[in-house]
Amino acid sequence: MDSSRPADKPSNLNVPNVLTVIRILGVPVFGWLLLHDGGESIGYRIAAWAAFVVLMATDKIDGDIARKHNLITDFGKMADPIADKALTGMAFIGLAIIFTDQPWGTVFWIAVVLMLVREWGITAMRVVMV
Repeated sequence: MDSSRPADKPSNLNVPNVLTVIRILGVPVFGWLLLHDGGESIGYRIAAWAAFVVLMATDKIDGDIARKHNLITDFGKMADPIADKALTGMAFIGLAIIFTDQPWGTVFWIAVVLMLVREWGITAMRVVMV
């Protein structure tokens, strides 16, 4: 075999990328659970927490599988951080909505906006660099 040839690129249809897409599709489900009944339902908050934990676990799992089995793709490099930011962004925004009426609600919103601008800015720079 000619060692000067680049290795075949893995298909975009692989387990890590499927997990990333599941995470992206799970964001609105998580948001709905978190904000159901105005965020007042303890049962839905617990379900939202469980969904968040499961969806975040897919981030660790997809990264481990991609590295272990050399399934790193350009799609994964771009979509994975977007999925992460979408999920954490939904969590921050959802909690800010729930706690808006608290005395510290405005401070919470300011912190959320600052964190999201920073995180999304870094992700945008990564996308441009890829």
